[in-house]
Amino acid sequence: MNKKSQHRGSQGRSEDKIAQAILSFQQVEEQTYGETVYLSNLVQEKKRVVVKLLNNEEIEGWIEYYDKHFIRVTRHRKPNMFVYKNQIKYIVEC
Repeated sequence: MNKKSQHRGSQGRSEDKIAQAILSFQQVEEQTYGETVYLSNLVQEKKRVVVKLLNNEEIEGWIEYYDKHFIRVTRHRKPNMFVYKNQIKYIVEC
């Protein structure tokens, strides 16, 4: 057995141990419901927010309604807006 084949063999064993260690960690649930809790709080308290979109447009108002796919932003003296969640970069409380 030459040095290259010995090196590959030992590397394969350590990779197997790493893979086993990763798989042995408890998996975190994909859905934590943190978004739902946060949005519910914003709706109940009618907190003013700025919604920053992926195209860098900003919408200011308060979130009056949300579901799985979009939020409804109510704005002062302007039409309400329905914003798809996949178009939101972030939401900041004012």
